[in-house]
Amino acid sequence: MVAGGDVRDHMAKFFDAFDKLMELDVVIHPDLLSVMLLYSLPTAYENFRCAIESRDELPSPEILRVKILEESDARTGNTSCNTGQEALAVERRGKFKRYQKQKFEKSDQGQERGPEVLRVRQGGP
Repeated sequence: MVAGGDVRDHMAKFFDAFDKLMELDVVIHPDLLSVMLLYSLPTAYENFRCAIESRDELPSPEILRVKILEESDARTGNTSCNTGQEALAVERRGKFKRYQKQKFEKSDQGQERGPEVLRVRQGGP
């Protein structure tokens, strides 16, 4: 595949060639096919390739195809869903406000809250 080329087009051509070999009764082990697919990617995918190769077990060619397409979409920004970081920041802010509210309510009810409450109790009988 040429650097900057269309990954979806490359996947289609790669699996089309594989299907033609299958029609000719050429048997290719799934692990070999996965390795061939990984090394057909440009050098920009080197980190992705290393991450996949470092696993205990190589994914099947079909699963690898999906992962490559997901990686390509993530690199080009074609994802339709949020990354989750924005939602995480909002969720954390909400939890902090709830915590502060609960902390304030406990102090109003006379429950132990902090060092100032402990000082009052130590001075009493």
